Amino acid sequence: MLITNFASGELSEKLYGRADLQSYYQGASRLKNFNIIPTGGIERRNGFKRCGLLTGEARVIPFIINKSTSYVIEMGPGYIDLWLNGVKVEPTEAADHYFYNGQTAGETTVNWLPLTLSEIREVQYVQDFDRIIFVHRNYPPFELSLASGSAFTLQKLTFDFEPNIEVIDDYGQYKPEEDPDLPPKDITTFQTPTNYPGVVAYYQGRLWLGSTISKPQKIWASSAPDEKGDRYTTFEAFNHYVTVSRVIKDPDLHLFSGSVEQGSFTITGVTQDLRNVIKKEATDYYVSADGIPVGTKVVSITEDTITISQPATRKIDTEAITIQLWKEAGSATSDDYEYDIQKTDMTTADNSFYFELASDQNDTVKWTCPSQHLIIGTESSEYVVPSGSDALSISVSLHGRHSSDDIQSLYVGEAVIFFSQGKRAVREYYWNEDSKAFTANNITIANPEILEESEAVDFDYMNNPYSRLLITKKNGTIAVLLYEKSTGIMGWSRYEHGKGKVLSVAVVRGNNASDTMYAAVKYDDAVYMEELNLDETNPVYLDSWSKFTAETWPQYTDDAIVWDGTTAVKLSEVPNKADLYVDNVYIGYEYESLMTSMPVINNNVTGQKRITDIVIRFSKSYLPEIVNPNGVTEHITGIAEPYSGLRKVIYPGTSDSDVFFTIKSKKPNKITVLAVNANLA
Repeated sequence: MLITNFASGELSEKLYGRADLQSYYQGASRLKNFNIIPTGGIERRNGFKRCGLLTGEARVIPFIINKSTSYVIEMGPGYIDLWLNGVKVEPTEAADHYFYNGQTAGETTVNWLPLTLSEIREVQYVQDFDRIIFVHRNYPPFELSLASGSAFTLQKLTFDFEPNIEVIDDYGQYKPEEDPDLPPKDITTFQTPTNYPGVVAYYQGRLWLGSTISKPQKIWASSAPDEKGDRYTTFEAFNHYVTVSRVIKDPDLHLFSGSVEQGSFTITGVTQDLRNVIKKEATDYYVSADGIPVGTKVVSITEDTITISQPATRKIDTEAITIQLWKEAGSATSDDYEYDIQKTDMTTADNSFYFELASDQNDTVKWTCPSQHLIIGTESSEYVVPSGSDALSISVSLHGRHSSDDIQSLYVGEAVIFFSQGKRAVREYYWNEDSKAFTANNITIANPEILEESEAVDFDYMNNPYSRLLITKKNGTIAVLLYEKSTGIMGWSRYEHGKGKVLSVAVVRGNNASDTMYAAVKYDDAVYMEELNLDETNPVYLDSWSKFTAETWPQYTDDAIVWDGTTAVKLSEVPNKADLYVDNVYIGYEYESLMTSMPVINNNVTGQKRITDIVIRFSKSYLPEIVNPNGVTEHITGIAEPYSGLRKVIYPGTSDSDVFFTIKSKKPNKITVLAVNANLA
């Protein structure tokens, strides 16, 4: 039998004896504080570096501007603080926090920051370069943005639901505030209790919000950006087009003959009865003739007479006269025009739209995540909004029946990663080209216990040097999945802090080959920001480590370890601490790295050969303790370290055995195991 590597990571005890599976020979029954190398080996993780003190229990959230400017947001009950490269950013005013409830922000008072750790863990967020939007069903949406330099602003989001009004009016006749055809102003959506959104995403140039308390199954998509710029907070459902044109009044010209004496106001002998011919009131008309002043209006009309508003300037004896709606029969002035206002409501592709999910299950939306399409996870199902959907072509389809929980999903590699109901299983959701359908694999199926023993509370992932999912669990440990989907390599391991409990993790991009993970770590009486960099040039294998100085060591308890690169002693055993205030002396807490094999089985039934020994191949390692199947610990001594080569573990017994072996160490040193061979005799 040959154990080639550990690429399958920690496997479930339910797989004990399944020697028919290839993963059996590439896994372990326990893999703690080791990282899986994609080529198959394992190496001890670096230690967590202590950065600074947090106010208390909090969640940490990445806010990445670029690879050299990556902030971490500390979100605690009723406050927000900011960290840059492991250093806390000082508030711009004399206050304990950068932002906090009760603080005056412009003309408003901050009162929308979540108040409990459980609510903070439910907050979902989305980033657009230098700003990040947060949502929670109990609080109005708010935005944190990098205003200029290193100054930040915090504001409650405001939304515009009024239709976009496009006006062509050269005459100043249209007044939007007096338009009866516009809908009443929306003052409730996203802006009042029970109407705050719980999920958020950016997809195809729109901001997507949804799942309020009053409408848990509803999704809204903002208007698409246009030449006017950002329209992410604009939710206009249609455009209101208004065109104002000036048209000449209906001339309604009538020609007749009549007579009038000079100075008289009455035209007699009118040859046409105009009472039933004119279209408007008689007083709307003007009378025109040589001898009648311009602007003379009609006062009244009888069968054969017309009374006018001004006297004739000369005698008219049976001559041609006209009445019309203009002052002058031959030309119109400004008073002879009227304004025509045409209004049309029209929905275009760029307008906002919304839809409600409906099936025979509970469709309360738990998360939204952009990929090639927009994926929506509900309490019972997965829905897909295909690319190209807009206000004129809304397409939403049901693609799966898997439960989801409130932890925000993330797009990792080529798949959306989300948590099943109860937060004790993780699924990858992706388009399967072979089956031409979406697939939702349970990626904890090989080791369900890793989340069954304690539910997830937080989630982030690394891209570099390898893709890793980092799931913070309620018990303060981290479940780690090496997730190289393109090569088919997936393996679970776990981080267990040497002293504290991890509350939350946030991954930011780094300047070197590795991303950096920041963690909020709780101790008995304090919470610290700590940093884990997997590509550190000179790693320290202690947790919560710092340089040993007069300022740092009093912050540690007596069981802390002092390490100078060669010797490790407990803090309580250091008599003259001032002697250690030099470079390359560190203080921190020891942590155990441990690998326990799957049951080692002789699968060669022919001849009933027994296992005689296990050969472990190390690479540049400080040798750990090796526990053989009898539980006897072998302490390897007398070998120059770091060591590259083979070590043998002798197996007892005379027949096949269902036995384990273990590699473990608490020493603050590097360990790399490349492969294991089992020899038979």
